[in-house]
Amino acid sequence: RTRVVSNNQICSILRTKYNAGVEIRGDITDCDYIVNSDTAILRITLLDVYRGVADLLDRIQTLLKSFSHVVLLAELTQDPSGKKKAVGRSESYDAVKFALAAQKLRPYKATLLLSETQKRTADLIVSFIAS
Repeated sequence: RTRVVSNNQICSILRTKYNAGVEIRGDITDCDYIVNSDTAILRITLLDVYRGVADLLDRIQTLLKSFSHVVLLAELTQDPSGKKKAVGRSESYDAVKFALAAQKLRPYKATLLLSETQKRTADLIVSFIAS
């Protein structure tokens, strides 16, 4: 049985759209989702990426003690109306910062992915369940 934990709305999407076995647990503190015995997923914001990956390395290294693969799902920041907005000077500047951060994380067996919506986050989680 696949175990996935955290955000209730994303869990609902996983259950209804993908019929994924979802278990919400309060005892998991280092990550947001566990998709299998090898992979943990940590949800962050694009602002976390913008601030730099150094702050994330401790969390990644802690997770690598229990999992062979760590995925960081960076979610776009949205304004109160739900419109996506750039974190830095522009969307293209954000894209460059994101690409550089992804490169820095590769030696740590961590994958950095961008998610624009909670539906997209659920889609990405399912891709790791299936693999």
